[in-house]
Amino acid sequence: MVNSWPWVGRRPELAAARRALAPSRGRFVVITGGEAVGKTRLAREIAADRTAVRWSSACSAGRGLPTGALARWVDPTDPPSDQVRALARDTGLLVVDDVDLLDDASLAVVAEAAIGGLVPVILTYTRYAALSPESADLVTHPRAERIALHDFEQTESGRVIEAALGGPVDAGTAARFWHASNGTPGYLRALVQHACDTGALTERFGIWTLDGDPEIPAVVAERIGARIAQAGPAAAEVLDCLLEAGDLPGDVLAGMTADGALAAASAAGLIRAVRVSDDGLAAPAVSIAHPMIAAVRRASSGIAHRRRLRALLAARLREVQLDHRNLSLELGLASLALDQPGFTGRDRLLVRGADAAVRGLDFALAIRFARAVGPGPVRSAALLTEGYIASVTGSGDLADELLARACAARTEPALTRTATLLRVLNQVTARAAPDEAQRILDDAAGTLGAATAAAARGFLLATRGRAVEACALLRSHSAPTGAGNLPELARTFRTMGLVIGAGDAGLPHLLDEAIRAGDADGDRWRRAPHQRISLACLDIHARHLCGDIAGAVRAGAQIVELVPDLAGPGRHWLSGLAGVTAFAEAAMTRAVAILRTALDGLDRCGAPDYVRYLFWLDCAEAAAQSGDLATADEMAAHLGSAPGALFAYARPRVDLVHAWLDAARGLTADAAARARGTAAHARERGQPAAEVYCLQAAVRFGDDGCAERLTALAADLPQCPRAVLAAAHASALAAADPESLTRAAAGYLAAGMAGEAADTDAQAALLLRTAGRSGAALSATQRAVAAAQARGLTSVAVETVRAGDRLTPRQREIMRLAAAGLSNRQIASATGLSVRTVEGHRYRAAQLSP
Repeated sequence: MVNSWPWVGRRPELAAARRALAPSRGRFVVITGGEAVGKTRLAREIAADRTAVRWSSACSAGRGLPTGALARWVDPTDPPSDQVRALARDTGLLVVDDVDLLDDASLAVVAEAAIGGLVPVILTYTRYAALSPESADLVTHPRAERIALHDFEQTESGRVIEAALGGPVDAGTAARFWHASNGTPGYLRALVQHACDTGALTERFGIWTLDGDPEIPAVVAERIGARIAQAGPAAAEVLDCLLEAGDLPGDVLAGMTADGALAAASAAGLIRAVRVSDDGLAAPAVSIAHPMIAAVRRASSGIAHRRRLRALLAARLREVQLDHRNLSLELGLASLALDQPGFTGRDRLLVRGADAAVRGLDFALAIRFARAVGPGPVRSAALLTEGYIASVTGSGDLADELLARACAARTEPALTRTATLLRVLNQVTARAAPDEAQRILDDAAGTLGAATAAAARGFLLATRGRAVEACALLRSHSAPTGAGNLPELARTFRTMGLVIGAGDAGLPHLLDEAIRAGDADGDRWRRAPHQRISLACLDIHARHLCGDIAGAVRAGAQIVELVPDLAGPGRHWLSGLAGVTAFAEAAMTRAVAILRTALDGLDRCGAPDYVRYLFWLDCAEAAAQSGDLATADEMAAHLGSAPGALFAYARPRVDLVHAWLDAARGLTADAAARARGTAAHARERGQPAAEVYCLQAAVRFGDDGCAERLTALAADLPQCPRAVLAAAHASALAAADPESLTRAAAGYLAAGMAGEAADTDAQAALLLRTAGRSGAALSATQRAVAAAQARGLTSVAVETVRAGDRLTPRQREIMRLAAAGLSNRQIASATGLSVRTVEGHRYRAAQLSP
């Protein structure tokens, strides 16, 4: 249950209104906007600090009563001048809601009071309301301070929901509420409240999550239905045409509907002008004004009526040439073609509709369209779509069969190249067979072309962890004559390969280059938004690996703006990116909560392992660092059982999860040794940033022998923040220099690496405590503990300084194992020490412990 809706946003509008109503200004305020946009709420906020507020809500039923809207304060038999004085008497503020519905006499009194400055006045009206000449003159008067309210942007909508619920909201949930409400505040509130009341919106792992799509409350549906009915049957017919065919050019729609129908629908605010194409080049078109209008009309129109309408639309659309670059239009035409075997260009429309459905991750609809395509020249394109869907849903063998058939048809060279590249991708993702991917690529190299084959090879090298080789190969084809002429899927291979390779190689400037080049090709991501989600996930991971935390956060925020609401697993995939970003920021508890929620949703959707792999990885490491060992073990088990061929490059981080688990269980020496061993493997494979990441973990575990190698890596990677900062940290620890450790911690913090800063401050505090510098030790301890607590971090260094002991790492490890209930013999076996040595460590630790 949402108990209250806080005032979020609208600060500039509120300030402008209060300035206008200041006695020195002598102005009145007019608030306008669409239905449920928050006009009345803003008026109430303006009036909150006023006394003697008089509030009038006009209505159409009262228009026949002279001064009926002001009956509480004026006598209808008095002369108008007396009525104005009576209204102004003892009135601190007059608010008139829906001024367009005032009777003529009330309007004249209000106008004289407002324009004459006799009393502060606020007027509201709905943007598409029918204004009389007198009310139009009033709301456009030079003394009027006009404030036009618009729907919330997506980020603002999310803040409102979180403020109302009092906690974080799953990103996909916030996106669904925004898309369903279009950001209209009143509708947004109604949807969220209804979801709470029905139990569809619940808190899981500390994150508010919605099951399914938002449901429109009955009272709101009735209000919207009444608005449609009031506009008349001709206006409703306009909505039905748009529901069946998608957005349509105005002239085409006018030819399908009764005279005056478009004008009636527009006057009622039911439709709006848009553009048919995403690039803004095609002719203007007409769209339904609000998604909730579409939902209410769809629910109320009969199936038989819609079938008859489809037949009429099919007949009409055969006669016109349309630009098919709009998602809504493509889906609408494909739906019409599905029911009309004789529809002109039916198979091509079905293929385009299948492609549009894939864009929204509505795979079930895409399959319906693709399977309805008959034998002929476009059947191969339908096979391509079916194969792609089989691949992304984890049916690798079926995908390979379908894509091989599309290749064998050889109907169009471009289609054959795309099918071949999809086969390569399918081997890596769904079939976990990278060697087979390489074989397919080698066999087809002659038909793909050198640049396309190089893009695919570079991608495969990057996924195998051969970062430096991948970057060199992909950059050699970066000139316009190379990359610019690549097929679309090859450009995707190149972009993703560069992002993976640049992250592993510690070259953040190449990340910027790859993302800029990829986003310059905006049409590609509009056609495949789920691929842009994949790219964002890879980008955030790569930037985190390099230590570009601000860039990781920026990438996480950008993807929410770039990608529309998606169906099925796409929603949970998009939601999980917020957890990936939280992990990059070292917000461990939040990361675990978000990622567990996203993974739960992906599990329920039956998403394939490769979609979940990086979420498992981040959740495992975040859980280990926050002391949630049950979750960390669960995620590590998933990582161990999944093939993960696409993420072979992430092997160092997967192995490092076990080092963090060792550390969390008190086996700090083992943790450091495992981290160093993992770093050595990354070095062998040519993954310098991964090597830095692992060595830095060893330093955080207290290993003071990593300075030389990290210093060399920092020299090789001067643009990699993590390498430079980790080298300073390792050198300070090796020198046992608390001042240098404090400076290293400050450097980490400035770069956004809060977890690393907490550990480094903790190590400085231990050295300062040993040196008897209690004041400085206390300051360092406070910084470390505060940073760790804010992010849910429970690392060895922070827990040690929090405990205030003077033990060596080995003594601390043994005491933790003993506290866990292990005998001396079991501890000896776990640590590789003799029983006598364990006994000695325990004796000395007992003497030193407070």
